[in-house]
Amino acid sequence: FISIALALALSASLFTGCSNSSSSSGSSTGSQGIKEEIVIAQNSDAKSLDLQASNDGGSLNVNAQIYDTLVVKNEDGTFSPHLAKSWEQVSDLVWQFKLEEGVKFHNGEELKASDVKFTFERGLTSTISYMLDFIESVDVVDEYTFNLNLKFPYAPILSNLSYTSTGILNEKAVTE
Repeated sequence: FISIALALALSASLFTGCSNSSSSSGSSTGSQGIKEEIVIAQNSDAKSLDLQASNDGGSLNVNAQIYDTLVVKNEDGTFSPHLAKSWEQVSDLVWQFKLEEGVKFHNGEELKASDVKFTFERGLTSTISYMLDFIESVDVVDEYTFNLNLKFPYAPILSNLSYTSTGILNEKAVTE
């Protein structure tokens, strides 16, 4: 009886927040009656806005809206350029990436290969180190080109680099 009563109470509470009223609190309406704010619910709050400080679902959902990755994984399992405009597997242990030029961080700084080096070196000592543990070192070739030197041949490299937690940080913003 208690289980049924609790289930009914829970079901009823799910629908109490649903309403067609235009006076819902927390949303703003513009001069033409168009909503200017979208509220999205998720099952937990972000623990951190630092990509490398936590790897929980709530943080990943929020951080995916803030940070970008080098590549993105498509629905068909292929990969497309994102911050990296191209990449090439130079050898079994070396991958070379060329960055898009003119990409800006939120603070106005331009994305450079040195930011990628900083991100991955920092990531190797953080909670996401398991996502990057195939990396031996990162060499900056020029402002927009870097080499990832691997410890061993690693087939899912692009998959790991498309994961939200391996998004690229701005070195200046993090160090400040």
